[in-house]
Amino acid sequence: MNETRTNFKNQEASIRNLENQIGQISRQLSERPPGTFPSDTITNPREQCKEIQLRSGKVLMNEKKSEVEGEKRQGRNDIERVEKNIEEKKSEKNENEINCEKKMREIKGK
Repeated sequence: MNETRTNFKNQEASIRNLENQIGQISRQLSERPPGTFPSDTITNPREQCKEIQLRSGKVLMNEKKSEVEGEKRQGRNDIERVEKNIEEKKSEKNENEINCEKKMREIKGK
């Protein structure tokens, strides 16, 4: 019997703590204007980013925009070249299949 009373008192205390926490959270939410985050963004105290380190370990330093755009263009050209290569191989394969079919018809016709 005493065990159940202590368990009951512990549960009451836990419920009171939860009620207090919910009250605190609701107070904080009501004080904050709607649609805003809990804190403001902090501006970077330094001037600009001078160096970027990639996951691969490569470090980029003050690359000019035109150089980066040139690399992007080069990448696009490479992709286009690969796609063109794939299309050519597909067309060659189709031509070979057509030639094979013609030869098979000729053989069957004889």
